[in-house]
Amino acid sequence: MHQLTKTTSHGDTRWFVQPEVAEQLLVGDGFRLGEWQRAGWLETVKTGPHRTVYRLNLPSGCFYLKHYRVGDWKAVLQNVVRPPRAILEWRAAQWVAAAGISTIETVAVGRTIRRGLVFDSFLACRAIEDSEPLDAFVANRLQQLPAARRQVVRRNLTESLGRLVAALHRDRIIHRDLHAENILVRLAPDDSLQLWLIDLHAVTTCRRLTLPHIERNLALLNPALVHGLTEIDCVRFFRSYWSALLSPANTTVIAPAHLVSLSARSVANRIAEYCRRDLIRIHHKRDRKWSDGNRRLIIADADTVRCRGLTILGRKQLLSIRDEPDAVLGFDLRERSRDTNQEQTKIITLNRGADQIACRAQFVERPIQSRWQQVLGTHSEVRRAWEMGHACLRRNIPTPRPLAIVERECGNKSRQYFLTENIPNAVSLDEFLQDAVADVEVSLRDRQLSQIAIQLAQELRHMHAEGFDYKSLGAASILVDRNQPGQRLRFASPQNVQRLHRPGPRHVAGMLTEPAASLSSHSSVRLTHFLRFLKRFLADRHVADWKTTWRTVQRGVTGLLSMQRDDRRPSTDCVKSDNSIEHTQLSKSA
Repeated sequence: MHQLTKTTSHGDTRWFVQPEVAEQLLVGDGFRLGEWQRAGWLETVKTGPHRTVYRLNLPSGCFYLKHYRVGDWKAVLQNVVRPPRAILEWRAAQWVAAAGISTIETVAVGRTIRRGLVFDSFLACRAIEDSEPLDAFVANRLQQLPAARRQVVRRNLTESLGRLVAALHRDRIIHRDLHAENILVRLAPDDSLQLWLIDLHAVTTCRRLTLPHIERNLALLNPALVHGLTEIDCVRFFRSYWSALLSPANTTVIAPAHLVSLSARSVANRIAEYCRRDLIRIHHKRDRKWSDGNRRLIIADADTVRCRGLTILGRKQLLSIRDEPDAVLGFDLRERSRDTNQEQTKIITLNRGADQIACRAQFVERPIQSRWQQVLGTHSEVRRAWEMGHACLRRNIPTPRPLAIVERECGNKSRQYFLTENIPNAVSLDEFLQDAVADVEVSLRDRQLSQIAIQLAQELRHMHAEGFDYKSLGAASILVDRNQPGQRLRFASPQNVQRLHRPGPRHVAGMLTEPAASLSSHSSVRLTHFLRFLKRFLADRHVADWKTTWRTVQRGVTGLLSMQRDDRRPSTDCVKSDNSIEHTQLSKSA
């Protein structure tokens, strides 16, 4: 750990700094922000009322600078009873490094003192090059690796992550902001991994490590594990964590005696249950915050127009979509005049900074909401698709990401535009089954359908576990990859996702009836595929419930198909009434 030396104070600011970087970073009473901005070396990473983070790209190297602000007198008084946040993070970095964990290298720490009181504080650390946050690594880099290498890297990642958290807890260190963005990952050519713990302003110590400490700390890391890794990876993580906590490699470290006698299985079950409840609470909290607006969301409502969009589109581009949706999204007004009830779809390209993003734009015209619907706060179809789409993505339920919505009131009609991210090579399951592929062998097609059945069962089980259900699920509502049909499925219409309340066997059978009926017309779908789906969907209840569930589904399919045939058949009463009218007209003419 590099030592910082105390320098002479600059104005009201007191500094501890490494001598070799003092001239590069400091001038007068603080950082050289104005000079760096004029040279184009300074980039604002995040900013808020209490903290601003900069990235400094100097020719000699890269640094991260943090400016902790004091917004009111309450924060000033907090700095009286404890050190300022920059000093706390510097000390926390020393604790974490002493525990044998790679972390930030602090090069400068400062605080502003006026009338004997500490106000703003500053911290500078070297950038950790060739690394990326854990959540981005799991979501992007890990998925791009070949299958065999991906399995090895996932194993190394979960075991390394378990050892890192165990090293923290062995030294009774608690990171109260231990989420995936605060762990950096570097992948070596031999598939080994190096992890760094960063953003240490919320690091504290405890006198005695207890199970509640462990539960709360692992619950912070849980969303990255459950959304990016498999159940086996989570089990592997806990085994590595528990083994490293109770049997440290360093013989000078003593394992917590009060935890040695506990059963690993009981502790794992308790932590898993706590993490499950905490994840539900976090999702509900994020749902409420998303409705009110946040830094990832732009709300651009006008008098008779309601508009929401992601910040990646930019406010200027979103306002142009709101004001002239037909011109920007490429809809033809003449097509709309012929049939206003039919949904129109366009594939377009929008700018996202220096890049471009392929989008799927949908238009539909609906009757305007009644006064009672507005009083009760009932969302329109497009607003429900927006809210439920992002709620599904937060829970790792696969659906195309909503980018923007526009609702325009035109008389008694509401013109609704829905913009989602376009999924390349994605087709509906119905279209995939209808395609006559002559060069695909029967055995290959059968294997693809088996993979789709298993994947669909897993996604529906996950949806039910998150407390959601899909209304009117059919083959047209399921998107598959034309090139890799069994790899990833998506649910096409998020507005059909609804809250699930206490599902029972009858509800499960009713939910499976419509997809079974929509697939019954395809000859390539066999009974074997349905049974494989049921086996994976029912899981531990398969042996006891599969026959009853399947018979109930068959009866429901028979009734649903007969109702559809009756709807297509002309009504006998209508024919009789038409004949009677014709006879009456003939008698009058006679």
